[in-house]
Amino acid sequence: VVEAYDDGTLGIKLLDGEPRDELNIFEGTQLNFANGATVEITENITISTVEGTTVAASLLEGGDLPTGEIAILPTAQMPGTQPVITSLVNLFHGNLYVQVHTNENPEPGDIRGQILPVRTVEDAEDGVLHGSTSNELFELNAADVGGLEIQEVAGRETLTLEGMETSMSDLHREDTDLIIDVNQDGSFQAADDLTLKDFFAEEAGEVGVGYIELVDEISGSEILTKISSSSNDLLKGTSGNDIKQGKGGNDIIFGFAGDDELYGNRGNDILKGGDGDDILKGGYENDTLKGNSGNDTLIGWLGFDALLGGSGEDSLSGGIGRDRLNGGEDDDILSGGASKDKFIFAANKTFSEANLGVDEITDFVSGKDRILLDVTVFTAIATTPGESLDSSEFAVVDGEADVFTADATIVYDSANSTLYYNPNGIENGLGDGDRFAIFSNGVSLEADDFLVRA
Repeated sequence: VVEAYDDGTLGIKLLDGEPRDELNIFEGTQLNFANGATVEITENITISTVEGTTVAASLLEGGDLPTGEIAILPTAQMPGTQPVITSLVNLFHGNLYVQVHTNENPEPGDIRGQILPVRTVEDAEDGVLHGSTSNELFELNAADVGGLEIQEVAGRETLTLEGMETSMSDLHREDTDLIIDVNQDGSFQAADDLTLKDFFAEEAGEVGVGYIELVDEISGSEILTKISSSSNDLLKGTSGNDIKQGKGGNDIIFGFAGDDELYGNRGNDILKGGDGDDILKGGYENDTLKGNSGNDTLIGWLGFDALLGGSGEDSLSGGIGRDRLNGGEDDDILSGGASKDKFIFAANKTFSEANLGVDEITDFVSGKDRILLDVTVFTAIATTPGESLDSSEFAVVDGEADVFTADATIVYDSANSTLYYNPNGIENGLGDGDRFAIFSNGVSLEADDFLVRA
């Protein structure tokens, strides 16, 4: 409560009765009065509570708040000529109750604006920043909050993070917690990132006891809408640019048209991008990612994932786990990641460079990874499906000139790390064949690195 007295002074006390060591009150530097007078404030001021003790109050520096100027008016017309406060220039966010007194009307008129107690990382104890029942501003720097938890918030809270521009892709649900990837390394680890404890309730779409209304300019309601529950969800985007996140269940997520971002997170998820240049990230378990058309980025992350780029020049990364990667049409970049991966060349069509493209494989390991050749595409292969490529159908040559005279069906030019399909056999040239893969790590290949499938 702020009280104006006849001697020209103001007193303040918090309605919640909690003491404060510091209060940030005004964004601007001017008070306006009903009689037209103004008071310029040029330095820090001291506010006295009605009990007579003092707390430091600092003027905040820098431009207008997003809400602009907030006019504050009495709830009733105040008679007399005693000056009364009628507006505060650029009032800070939160709850502020101003009582205005005059000689002729001793009963105060209520003026309601906003003020927020500010909490910073210095207020944390043992890695936990506790909220309270009042409205608050958590003012933090992204570089300082790795491993920090915010708990027990019960009012209307605002969180700001200096040093990063937070987007939906930086947010992740872990059970009922919201984790913010403050170091923006693409992973969500409580030890390295900021955790909003119990932001979500157990029930889908419901707020938890740690819900914060505004998370670095992203509304809490938007987070609830776009980050789903731990159940099995069916999420559909629009024709625009969407961000959709599954969480703990086995989710099916469609992006449709537009440049979409789809995140499966926990569970065995199916992500389908649709038209546009999409980003698909699987998450922790065994996921299926389909980019469809457009130049897409598919990241399996953990688990045994299946990645299908579709048409367009796609980038596929399996991550950790035994993954299956099929770039589809056009020239794609394929990275298996850790463990034993399979690079699949299948298109349900006979071979042509237009149907397959020329894919770059970045990290093939001979003897561990496999290249799957579909006989629907590579019709000249005689090896029985389900078996490794017969050694008589594989040749390694040293230079492109020797490719055209090789008598094997699959020919590897080790000088240029390029793989060819040669349906012509011993006849000169490749006939309907062509190159279909390049190995950027310059690996040596053997016939056992290939598996034939129907």
